[in-house]
Amino acid sequence: MELNRHRWRLNPVRTAGFTLVELLVVMGIAAILLGLVLGVGRTIRLRTRRETTKLLFVRLENVLEQYKNAIGHLPDAILDSRNPSQPETLDAANGAAAEVLLDAGAGADNITYDGAKTFVIDAYGNKIRIISGGYNTPGLDIWSLGLDGVNDRNSSDPLDCGDDVVNWHGR
Repeated sequence: MELNRHRWRLNPVRTAGFTLVELLVVMGIAAILLGLVLGVGRTIRLRTRRETTKLLFVRLENVLEQYKNAIGHLPDAILDSRNPSQPETLDAANGAAAEVLLDAGAGADNITYDGAKTFVIDAYGNKIRIISGGYNTPGLDIWSLGLDGVNDRNSSDPLDCGDDVVNWHGR
C-alpha cells in the first residue's frame, strides 16, 4: 500500500483546467493587445477631429466667399479682426461667421450659443479664430486651437503650429 501511494505522487493524474501560469500568460497577452487597440483608437479619433475641423474651414471659406460675392464685402466684424491678440475682435468675427453659416444653412452642427452670441466651434469644442487681411493667406486666416486649446502658433515660422489646425497649410 505504501508503494502505491508513493507512485501516485510521482505520476499525478492531471485534472481538467488551466494552471495559474497559463492563466497569467493569457491575461498578459490580452492586456498588451488591449493597450494596442486603445492607442490606435485614440489616434484615429484625433485624426478624425483634425480632418473634420479642416472640412469646416473649407465650408466656412466657401460660405464667406459666396457672401462676399453677393454683398460685395465680408461682414464688418470680420473685416475689423486684424489683431489676433484682441479676443473681443476674434469673438466678434467668429459670431459674424456663425451668422453667415446659419443664413447659408451650412453649419448648424458647428454652431454654439454663448448667452446672446453665436459662435462657430471646431471638432474639439473650441471657438475658431478668424483674422481678416491674412498674415499667412490672402484674405482670411482661420485656425483652431486644437486639442490642448492653447495657441501654438509660432510667429517667426507660420508653418509651425503645433497641434493647431490652420487653413494655410497645403496652399
